[in-house]
Amino acid sequence: MSAPTTVKPDSPNAAPSAYAPFGQLVKMLLPSAGSLAIYTAADELVWCSDGYERPDLRGLLERLRAAGSDTLAGRGTVEHTAAGVPAFVGALRAPDARPLGSLVLDLGQANSRFTPSMVASMLRPVLDCLATHMAGERAAPTVERPDTGGLDLLLTLDENDR
Repeated sequence: MSAPTTVKPDSPNAAPSAYAPFGQLVKMLLPSAGSLAIYTAADELVWCSDGYERPDLRGLLERLRAAGSDTLAGRGTVEHTAAGVPAFVGALRAPDARPLGSLVLDLGQANSRFTPSMVASMLRPVLDCLATHMAGERAAPTVERPDTGGLDLLLTLDENDR
């Protein structure tokens, strides 16, 4: 298991303005939930609510990947960390079913009154919006620098006319 990763506010992986609203929505749906972590399809941390990566949540994600679990292929479910803490793990997929990443949420002991299917149902709209957001980020065109050859030619012509 890797050491905790700290997400700095100025790092490109932090994107607080982009992912914080999703964290707020989750907290509104499940107020007693703990840490929330969003990962890419390559299991790189994109954003976390605590400002640092919780090793138990990463460990759960790695364990599920290594086991080839259907959890990451399905609509999400509640699994237990190595410490026995329930956590929701949901896959984020593009409309074409391409994997975009995963969301891992520490449910804490207070949410044990919710069944796994109830938690998955409550979080489904948030996961759908988050997947749409992540798919949009991946599909955003890269900005190319304009060709300045024509401008250089015009400036050269202008200098010769003087």
